[in-house]
Amino acid sequence: MSTFSLLNVCLVLLTVVRSDIQCSPRPITCDAGTYQIGERAEVACNLHADMTACKLGVTIVRYRVDAPTDDPGKELVSCRWDNNTGDHQCRVENGYDLNHNIEDHPTLEIPSVGNRSAGFYMCYVIPPGETEPHICKLTSIARVVRGTSPIPDERCETRLSVPLITAAIVFMALLIITILVVVSIVYRRQIQRFACRDSRQEDVEMAELNPLIPANQEHTECAAQVTCPHENTEIEDVVKDFRLDAEVYKRMMQLLERKMTDEHTKLFSIDAISLPRALARNDCLVVVLGSNTLKIVLVTLQGQNIDSSKMEIHTITTAIRQGSGEELFQFIASRINDFVGTLNLGGGTIPLLFVFSFPCKHERNTEQDLSRVQLARWTKGFDCRDILGQNLSQLLHTALGNNTVCDLDIKVIVNDVVDMLVSAVYKDASCKVAIVLEDGFNACYVQGENNAGSQSANNIAHSVWVYTTTEVGSFGDCRCLDLYLTDFDTDLDINSVNSREQIMEKMVSMLYIGELVRLVLVKLTQKKLLFKSVTQEGALYKADSFKQDFIPLVERDTDGNFQNTKFVLRMLEVVSYTDEDCATVQYVCRLISERAAYLAATVVAALVKHSGQSDVTVAVEESLYRSHPRFHQLLRAKTRELLNDEFQFNIKPFPNERGIGAALLAAAT
Repeated sequence: MSTFSLLNVCLVLLTVVRSDIQCSPRPITCDAGTYQIGERAEVACNLHADMTACKLGVTIVRYRVDAPTDDPGKELVSCRWDNNTGDHQCRVENGYDLNHNIEDHPTLEIPSVGNRSAGFYMCYVIPPGETEPHICKLTSIARVVRGTSPIPDERCETRLSVPLITAAIVFMALLIITILVVVSIVYRRQIQRFACRDSRQEDVEMAELNPLIPANQEHTECAAQVTCPHENTEIEDVVKDFRLDAEVYKRMMQLLERKMTDEHTKLFSIDAISLPRALARNDCLVVVLGSNTLKIVLVTLQGQNIDSSKMEIHTITTAIRQGSGEELFQFIASRINDFVGTLNLGGGTIPLLFVFSFPCKHERNTEQDLSRVQLARWTKGFDCRDILGQNLSQLLHTALGNNTVCDLDIKVIVNDVVDMLVSAVYKDASCKVAIVLEDGFNACYVQGENNAGSQSANNIAHSVWVYTTTEVGSFGDCRCLDLYLTDFDTDLDINSVNSREQIMEKMVSMLYIGELVRLVLVKLTQKKLLFKSVTQEGALYKADSFKQDFIPLVERDTDGNFQNTKFVLRMLEVVSYTDEDCATVQYVCRLISERAAYLAATVVAALVKHSGQSDVTVAVEESLYRSHPRFHQLLRAKTRELLNDEFQFNIKPFPNERGIGAALLAAAT
């Protein structure tokens, strides 16, 4: 008789903090077993904490095996602690039973294993004082399936043996599927050949930017998929979850498209901007706050010329990033005052522009005032929580006080990706989308030219557009990407300052994927598959030691000597390694950067489709094109595949000149 096997994998840690030992946070697991079809089955959520003593609630949700990424699931059990009765109040879906007599592992009882049971089972914990399950309390997942799941997650895969009377039918079905797969592969390769041939002109242009990429080099999409060196199946078992099926990327793109049109789930803040086509003489002081640096630059606009040669760059320490908001803005103000003191600006008022590389929201008013901005939340390791929701212009004005040598007028505060897109649009009117990938992950698009050719107050011709910031780095915070997170993604997220936030950013941005590589290398080392002798006191075992620049450096090794890879290993204090180890390190880097590029492509494809235009230019950071030997090819190839040749697009590098877009906005207002 056919059987079901119920397995599980722990995704995150229980985030319940209590002073007593029995309520301290511990890993959560799901226990199950193997059952005959029609038998009674159990899925137990092991909390490792007494539900009554800790006043914990629990929710158990089932998701269909073939569910879309935004499927809300079916809530089967909902238990809440009731302070009035001093007991749990539980609701159980009809046809299921709940055994919560054993306080540390409430158990869902499935009356009869069958088609209805197929799916993923997730346990959510509700700490004291809360009434609804919260996404950051996601703890564990068990999976029950009838056969091979279309979702690419093999960690929990179980199989149902086929009765002999249906063996012939199954054999014929597999034969037909095999034939279709072979035909599909042959067709796809033919399409890729045409795509490569049409893209050679783009390769010539890229060769001018990156001398490491020959103009006649084949596109990555024309080459075979990255494969594990030495055909080591043990290494592949560790990293296989970084491979996502093509259908998964397609579904992600479709979900992003829906979020762009659904007013209830919209990610964006929209502002109307007027861009001048000619520039009057104007000096602006631009302050750019990034993940690790503060840049202050004097931007001079005149006619068609933009000068931003005078600048200072300061490092922001961890103490400042995670201190108080007052300390952060006092640091910014002091560096502004020092910079202004070195300039001979004369008297009068100087516009001060703030490029703020974090989620923020423009306050709505009847006048176009781009300085009225509130801080929405911190990302990129910042944690100055005392100023969340406050007006950034007021914070900066207070910190500056009356100590500056000239009068500074705070005119514009914008996000870094808006700053980039405005600058790109000024240089290339066909540019409608911009993405930033190095210092976080975000995207912006521009829509609808209105009042073209109208006159502003200073008689400068301009066009009015609507710029929309997506904050797409937070895609996945709603739990829709949980099934595609690897254990390494989860570890990185748990140990980050903003756990359970910016999920997609942590999978894509150059700011984070170096740490993902390090976590994989540590796991391989612990399994004795890499670096036979490495001390745990070395840099390899220290968080964030694998710098974001290391990945493109390693991927540049193409001659088999691994010169760059060996340099990186020395920086990680790995002194004993083989060429086989170097090949493995390069394989991990290529695999993780490939997934990052493909995820970014889902955003690009969704925005190109959302624009509704037949030919769209997408702006990306030029420095990323110069440094990474494959990223642009991967991004372009996957975007083309997702769009299925329905839209024409051009992914074009633009200089990382932060502040130029803000200066253009200041000139327009």
